[in-house]
Amino acid sequence: MGMVEQAVELAAEHGLTVVYPLHLRVKTVDSHHIDLVRMLYNWRLCTTPLDCPSTYDRGWCYLGPDSFKIALEEAQLWPDDDPSNYMPARWYKDVKTQATQPQYFFK
Repeated sequence: MGMVEQAVELAAEHGLTVVYPLHLRVKTVDSHHIDLVRMLYNWRLCTTPLDCPSTYDRGWCYLGPDSFKIALEEAQLWPDDDPSNYMPARWYKDVKTQATQPQYFFK
């Protein structure tokens, strides 16, 4: 199964919206969409501004065979109010700051 087919299947299984073939929408909160984006080797949790839906302003990478499950769990925990003050857990890399947490490497 290819990456696109896998992403579409996961979206259907978890009730997510397919925004683009490898871009899934988990929920919409105050000023952002909370999305999961399939990367080459992992899944990335992203905050997409409502007024600029073609990009994202924050992103966190999750690695390993359970990366989709972990990123989805973290996205579902996102509070419905101001998302700019929230930091998800269990990420390996913060895309904006380039910080990494080696303890989450393939866990």
